[in-house]
Amino acid sequence: MIATTTSSDKRELADRVLMRSAWVDPPERELLEQVLGRGVRPESIAAVSGVSTRTIQRRVASLVKRLTHPDVEMVLRRHGRWAPKTSSVALAIWVRKRTLRDTSMELGLSLHEVRQQVQLVRGLLTAGRAETQR
Repeated sequence: MIATTTSSDKRELADRVLMRSAWVDPPERELLEQVLGRGVRPESIAAVSGVSTRTIQRRVASLVKRLTHPDVEMVLRRHGRWAPKTSSVALAIWVRKRTLRDTSMELGLSLHEVRQQVQLVRGLLTAGRAETQR
């Protein structure tokens, strides 16, 4: 059977992505608010910003894919229960798509500390996935 997507499903997805966009960088958040919140067409944004329509469409699709990924969902749902350092690294790496080096510089941590925290978060995500599959 082929699954169909209704307009209410699309609106629900858009609302979920817009809520999660609070965690991304301001330019990404603004793009999502324009397209998903205000209904501005990618063609209009492209004309004003000087990039191709295809580039805008790819950016939006990439952000939607990232913000609806189960790992990002889990990070956003559970980060408040984690130690501040772990939470900050998880948000930077999984939600904001920072590199290890950028995360290290932004958070004032050594690269070694960031790697340790990434390993810890990977373990927490794996455990969370196993928990939800039960």
